[in-house]
Amino acid sequence: VHVFAQGKVLQTGDSSLAQKLESEGYEWALEKSA
Repeated sequence: VHVFAQGKVLQTGDSSLAQKLESEGYEWALEKSA
């Protein structure tokens, strides 16, 4: 699983990342990259 924003890979992970994104949304991943 890869999380992209503004042309960059922000996160890469396995199915646990996909589950976290589904349950918590994408805001935390975007904030972590800022």
